[in-house]
Amino acid sequence: MRLISFIWVPLFLLSIEILATKNLPVIKGVLDLNQYSTDWSNPIELAGEWEYESKVLIRPENSFSKYVVLPNIWNRLPKSNEDTPMGNRIHRIKIIFPDNLLNSYDYYSVYVKRASTAYQLKVWNSSGQEIGVSEMSGVIGTSKENSWPQRRPIAAFFKPEKTVFVTFQVSNYHHYYGGPGAIVKFGKAETILRDTSIRIAFVGLLQGSLLMIGLYHLILFFIRRRDLPSLWFGVFCIITAFWYLIDENILQWYFYNKKAFYVLQYTFEVCLFSTAAVFVLYIQALFEPKKLQTYKKIILYPSYLLFVINLVIPLSSLIHQTIRNIFFGIVFFSIVWILSVVFLALKEKKSKTGLFMLIGIMVVLGSTAHDILYDLQFIRGFDRLIAPFGLTIFLLFQAVIIAVKNQRAYNLSEKLSNELEILVEERTNELKNSLKLIRQDLNFASRIQNKLMSVHIKKIDSYQIETMYIPMEVVGGDLFDISQMENGKIRILIADATGHGVQAAMITMLIISEYKALKENFDSPSMLLNVMNNIFISKYINLNYFFTCFLVDIDKINNTIRYASAGHPTQILIKQSEIVTLSKTGNLPGLRNNSIYMEKEENFFPGDKLLLFTDGLFEQFNSFNTEFTPPHY
Repeated sequence: MRLISFIWVPLFLLSIEILATKNLPVIKGVLDLNQYSTDWSNPIELAGEWEYESKVLIRPENSFSKYVVLPNIWNRLPKSNEDTPMGNRIHRIKIIFPDNLLNSYDYYSVYVKRASTAYQLKVWNSSGQEIGVSEMSGVIGTSKENSWPQRRPIAAFFKPEKTVFVTFQVSNYHHYYGGPGAIVKFGKAETILRDTSIRIAFVGLLQGSLLMIGLYHLILFFIRRRDLPSLWFGVFCIITAFWYLIDENILQWYFYNKKAFYVLQYTFEVCLFSTAAVFVLYIQALFEPKKLQTYKKIILYPSYLLFVINLVIPLSSLIHQTIRNIFFGIVFFSIVWILSVVFLALKEKKSKTGLFMLIGIMVVLGSTAHDILYDLQFIRGFDRLIAPFGLTIFLLFQAVIIAVKNQRAYNLSEKLSNELEILVEERTNELKNSLKLIRQDLNFASRIQNKLMSVHIKKIDSYQIETMYIPMEVVGGDLFDISQMENGKIRILIADATGHGVQAAMITMLIISEYKALKENFDSPSMLLNVMNNIFISKYINLNYFFTCFLVDIDKINNTIRYASAGHPTQILIKQSEIVTLSKTGNLPGLRNNSIYMEKEENFFPGDKLLLFTDGLFEQFNSFNTEFTPPHY
């Protein structure tokens, strides 16, 4: 009983405004307020027989010969020569006020939410003079060229007289649905303004919530890419929000030109025709049914086809009516498929969360069915689209499901964690602490090593620089340094210490520290290598570690490079028409005191490329276990 109350209380609250609206019948074009009593606390619906004339724009004081029940859509009138979705119609009713209202200071208003696609409300007195303030949506005309469409709420405000005439003029040459499809409401001006403000605020709150929930689920999907239910549910919330914002004429207040009408209407069509497919994909991702897959394809493929066809056909084409009717059939078929999938899942798993999901989905599907039948004018219903409200109720159920699942996962995780901690704590704590300390030290050493290299340098002057450093372990024995000298030249050192891991990384610290202390003191790469060789022999000969290095200066003014190589692998200079190899010019540093390193020079013009690397390039293997040796490159 509590669950049933939880479901229906929101629906009851949402229908308060509808139930409170009083319906006074208009008979043969006349509404005589002397025959009814009302306190004017809520608007009156002017539903009933309005006088009307079609295909002409006539004066309101002229006689009218026909009657039509409003609201209606011209497409669904009995077929005749004049009843088509395109054309002009003027509707009129006579309102007779009682004497006790004539001397009041109250203003009254006639209000309509929308029509298709240009329309105007006016109020006239018995002498044929316009009274009060009238409003028009779009521009009424006699053809597509001299009219332009707009859909937004309009109202006329006036002081009451004994007899007034209300004219509701509509023209449509731009949309496949024509006519006054919404109810005309009448009441005190303050009541109309109050209800309109409440409606706009409520719609804004509801659709803002849907958009936020949709974005939240999309963020969840981008964090966890396998969480497809979050993706499709987020998309469904967003398209539903935009669908309802356009249907409730919120966006039309901000975009009111002719192009905006077409953009908003096509956006509405996109949202409408994608709802069924997106919700089916959500249910598919949520329950992963192994059965009923063929029926799912019967839903999705026609939906995709109708979606594309609907976008390429002009809005004024009557083919849209047939497409929409086919789509509604697909929606009802989707409802049957979704309910079947949920029932099968509930039968197999027998979980309480499945029951909550079933109830929530039934609320969504029921509200969607209401909107389709209301759009087809098969039912009077709530006089509004209620699918977003059904979706809101469904969100409440989903929140319960997510909370239950999270609580179960948390309880299970906590239980397993406690058991595991009891079993292994004494045996693993020491090892964990040791490994953690080693890992921290290695990561810290890696950060220091990276800081000492010029990995952040991407460009110097007009030279584009690309670097890549991939050590075999957390730290390694390779290093490079890129710097611009005081004389304007760019000096690059690349070196490779023997061995791997921490020991080789420590050698690189020695190399880089000695190099940075000397690099500005020598203009010649060969002289700098000579001095570094002697320093390593005098200071570090007992370490029994060696390294190779390649030192090059780039001279932008003369378009040359000068280099010296101490036992380093042959480097590559890629010119426009040839590839030049830069071979070693001396022995490894630290082998022999006063070693001589030759220095060579090559032209280096714009467009040339200099490729520098260590022997790690040759230590890679392909899928056939063949080593990438120098002949390959």
